[in-house]
Order: sequence, then C-alpha cells, then structure tokens
Amino acid sequence: MDQIAPAPFEQFFIGQRSFAGIEMRKDAQLAISFYRRWGYLGRDLLWNKAEVKPFQTLLGKSSRVAILHRYLKTNNRITVNLYCELCSFFISRRQAERDLSAHPFLRAFGETKGRYYLKIKNRKKAA
Repeated sequence: MDQIAPAPFEQFFIGQRSFAGIEMRKDAQLAISFYRRWGYLGRDLLWNKAEVKPFQTLLGKSSRVAILHRYLKTNNRITVNLYCELCSFFISRRQAERDLSAHPFLRAFGETKGRYYLKIKNRKKAA
C-alpha cells in the first residue's frame, strides 16, 4: 500500500461506531496524523500498542489547537497533564509544554511539575 497514492479530498472512518454518534465525532476531531495523511479518520491504533513508544505525538497541530481552543472556551486554567489527557495521551509531554507556552492567550505560573497556565484577557505587547 505504500506505493498507492491516497485519493484527493476523501476521508473515511475506521471502526464500528454508530453513524453520526458522539464517538464518531471524536474520531473526526481527534484523528491521528498518520491516518489523516491517508484520508482516514480514526483515533484507535490498529496494531500492537506495546510496540508504540509511549507518549509519542500522534495528533497533528490543527487537532491539538482545536482541542485547546474548545477547552479554553469554558475554562481559564490548564495544566500539561490535563492537556495530555484531553489529547487522549496521543501527545508527548514536551509537545504539550510547547503548545501551551506558545499559545498567545496563556500565561505560565509556577515551576516544573507545579506549572499551570491561565488564560489572560488582554495580552500586553512586549516593549
């Protein structure tokens, strides 16, 4: 299959979920990046999970940004562990730290494992 090019603008679901259900919506929103490259929407690994490196970043940037924005609509505080959990642990801890520190409306408080991020309303420009 590696020599067969994916069809343009087609996406298919993997799995046995009910049509237009909550889980199918999550499959579309949290689709793993290597499934998306081939036009599939799925978030379940279909091979031996013991062989996959733990906490490897499998979500694309657009999925991670969408997850973070959806969470920040209703909450003002987030931690790295919570962000990893929201991403179904398909993200490395280092990538989670990068995403949160690079977000324009989040400000870090605390040190190392006690660090949390608060949503700020008015971001002051650096002089």
